[in-house]
Amino acid sequence: TGYSDTGVAPNVVCTDTCTIKNGGCDPNAGCSHDNTTNAVECTCKTGYTNTGVAPNVVCTGTIKTHAPSRKEAVIQMPVAHTTTQPMRLNAHAKLVTPTLE
Repeated sequence: TGYSDTGVAPNVVCTDTCTIKNGGCDPNAGCSHDNTTNAVECTCKTGYTNTGVAPNVVCTGTIKTHAPSRKEAVIQMPVAHTTTQPMRLNAHAKLVTPTLE
């Protein structure tokens, strides 16, 4: 147990079941093997809680998120443009970009 034959006859290829679709565990769970039986064990990752009914592990997010606030980042830079003449520098421009926090 703990391994699956992923080979094609007559070749036997033993593959750790946790490397095949996360061992059947929830995408937000880690896969490991029981030390005694070598059966697959699924454990929810940090920030997730098991809300499933045994033996099914369903990991639901418990991380609290806040609505993003709007801020503006102001970047000042000189504006350069080219013509047939050498490059020349004009007055400063102001670029205002919304950011999320």
